[in-house]
Amino acid sequence: MRGGGLEVFWQRAGGDQCRFVDEAFAAVAKDYDRLVRLFSCGLDRGWRRSCVEACDVARGGWILDCATGTGELALAAA
Repeated sequence: MRGGGLEVFWQRAGGDQCRFVDEAFAAVAKDYDRLVRLFSCGLDRGWRRSCVEACDVARGGWILDCATGTGELALAAA
């Protein structure tokens, strides 16, 4: 991105922090899971698996992924 990285999103958001976060995330959303997998060297899958196991929910039970983002945790639970 030309012209200052996150500064572009801050200017576009006009100082609105919520809008800033929304726009910055929207710009990377399609690549987010791939980048997390790359930067964590694949360890992210284990983190999600550990999280699901820690919930200790019986097969067929319910798990609520409140801040689902890209849905990877919900998919791991399924």
